[in-house]
Amino acid sequence: MGTELYQGIVDSIVKGEARASEIGERIVLPSSFIGGARDMRLQSEYKLKTPDQFDKFVCSKIPDETKHPELYKLVVKHMMHRPCGEKNKNNSCMIDGNCKYYYPREFCEQTTQAKEGYPTYRRRRDNKTVQVRNAHLNNQ
Repeated sequence: MGTELYQGIVDSIVKGEARASEIGERIVLPSSFIGGARDMRLQSEYKLKTPDQFDKFVCSKIPDETKHPELYKLVVKHMMHRPCGEKNKNNSCMIDGNCKYYYPREFCEQTTQAKEGYPTYRRRRDNKTVQVRNAHLNNQ
């Protein structure tokens, strides 16, 4: 047995600690640790359950470039699905002629809760388009 480990055990006994589970180094896990007390996915009060709650936090539209220029840039750069389907049949998302992420999505007037638990987000036809990798895309 290493002397450092042995000394740690002796120090714990001298301090009056008799429970082995209390001996050792405490580690504070980050909030991203899955399954811990800080994991918000396990706390039902933080779960979105109704279409109105989804609409409060999720928006499937292209932001107005003049009113929200930074948001517009971020959405176009990071949130738009790359051109696929008829616009790019060789995209990595394509399997047997279909997008594995189900794009383009249908337009719909209101958010609905699907049977498998995933919502279908409100996606209104607003005729806005942006250019992404040489293709014009909308909020589908």
